[in-house]
Amino acid sequence: MTTGEAPKRIEAFRQLANERAARMNLAWIAFEQNQVRESLAEFARELHTLKGEASLMGFPAATELAHAIEDAIRPVVDKEQAPSAELGDRVLGALDALAETIAGEPGAPTSAKVKRLIAEIAKTGAAKPAKEGPAPASTPAEFVSTPAPEPSASTPAAPAGPTARAGDTIRVTAKKLDQVRDAIGELL
Repeated sequence: MTTGEAPKRIEAFRQLANERAARMNLAWIAFEQNQVRESLAEFARELHTLKGEASLMGFPAATELAHAIEDAIRPVVDKEQAPSAELGDRVLGALDALAETIAGEPGAPTSAKVKRLIAEIAKTGAAKPAKEGPAPASTPAEFVSTPAPEPSASTPAAPAGPTARAGDTIRVTAKKLDQVRDAIGELL
């Protein structure tokens, strides 16, 4: 990347991030007011995408903050608990702080203010167990990541065409994921 390209990419990222933040604000408010799960799903998708883009563009504070928001809303997304008014306020405040971190310089360390906000979000979003008892000893299966086997020359190719259905998952090798990430970085 040449010296002249970097500022253009960063500016394009900032513009896109601001658009995402606006959509996230609207989606969260729609979810709080109407409890529409689709609004929450849209919020979570936009947040996850923004977190990845911030990481690619070198905004560690934005990445950390987005990750903290994801962790805080996970119990709500997983339908383990209803959103509290306090969580809603923290999420909206964190979105404002997220916009501030993106407006800052790439590579800037996480400020004390953002670290405090991350801690507050984590405390607010902590899931309250449905019943008392010991915590599970292992990670739930949905969060376990197992590497996909490398395809060999003797492995038959997958049939061409759109065969996946909504809710299906696919496995991608780390090498392919790195290639996709590099391509996205180039697009940005």
